[in-house]
Amino acid sequence: MQTKEIIIQELQQIPEIELTQILNFVRAIKEKTNSNPTEYKPIWEVADDIIKDIPEEVLEGV
Repeated sequence: MQTKEIIIQELQQIPEIELTQILNFVRAIKEKTNSNPTEYKPIWEVADDIIKDIPEEVLEGV
């Protein structure tokens, strides 16, 4: 018997009120597994991204 089948059998024996906690736990694990680590940019790339949105006439006065 595979693990998933055993889990399903066990879940069928748990009272409905406790299933909400289990569902929250499963969703938390799923979210943690699916979350990607944040990719960081070097500071000069961040500055370039900010500067490109500034109108050129504003930058001419700097």
